[in-house]
Amino acid sequence: MATESISGCPNHPGYGMFNYHKNLVLTKEGVKQRSVWELPECFKEENHNFKCGLKKWEIGKNGLIETQPFGQVQEVFISENPEVISWAEKLIITCSLFD
Repeated sequence: MATESISGCPNHPGYGMFNYHKNLVLTKEGVKQRSVWELPECFKEENHNFKCGLKKWEIGKNGLIETQPFGQVQEVFISENPEVISWAEKLIITCSLFD
């Protein structure tokens, strides 16, 4: 259930649709399969929270996580990790909503 506002930014709605923004795309650049994602380092201990099952979970030398879920999914991911929450809130706040 969406909230009226985002906890970290009470002036920003807690619901809506995004306009396209490259920062919202999880697909790793240069790969053919859209299901190969690249996530920030704050996800390094979060693989157990992906309920869809994962074909791949690798931490690169640059600290980024390359992962690939099984099947075609649009993962709903819930974490209690403050760094992951901050990352998600920053994306939501900095990417414009479709009016």
